[in-house]
Amino acid sequence: MDKTKWQFFWFDIKDKTKSPFNHPEFLGYFFLAIVLTGSLGVTYTILTEWGYVKSLNKIPSSIATYFMTLMAVGVLDINLSEKWKQPRIIYVYSLIAGFMGIVLLVFSNLLTGISAYFFSFSGTLLAWYIWWLANADNEKLTSKIKPDSATGGDPYKNLPGSINNYRI
Repeated sequence: MDKTKWQFFWFDIKDKTKSPFNHPEFLGYFFLAIVLTGSLGVTYTILTEWGYVKSLNKIPSSIATYFMTLMAVGVLDINLSEKWKQPRIIYVYSLIAGFMGIVLLVFSNLLTGISAYFFSFSGTLLAWYIWWLANADNEKLTSKIKPDSATGGDPYKNLPGSINNYRI
C-alpha cells in the first residue's frame, strides 16, 4: 500500500474523530442515547447486583453485551457507509475492530475480578469510538448552517413561478 492511501486513511480517521465536536446535536445524542440510555441494562445490573446480592460478578458480562451490540452496529454502519475516502482499508480495519470486540467479549465473560472489568471497559471504549467514527458524518446528527437561511435563501436566485397572466 502506498503512502497516499495511508494518508487518506489517517485523514479520514482524524476528520471523523474531530468533526463531531462541532455539532452539539451529535454530542447530545451520543451522551444521552448511546452512553446513558444505551447502558440502562448495565445500570440495572449494577443496582440489582449491589442492592440484593452484594456481589458485582455479573456486571462485566452485562457491560460486554452492551459494548458488543454497539460495536456490531458501528462496524455495520462503517461497512455500509459510502463516505470514506479509502473504503476498502476502512472495511478491513472495521472488521479487525469487530474481531477485537469479540475477543474482549470472551475475556470479559471468562475472567473474573479486575481483569473482567478491564476487558469490559476496554471493549466499551472501543465500541464507543467505532460508533463515533461510523456516525461522524450522519446528516441527521450534524447540522449544516446555511449563511443565507436567515433571508429565506439566496436573495439573487430567481424565484419559481411567473407573474404571466396575472391581472389586476
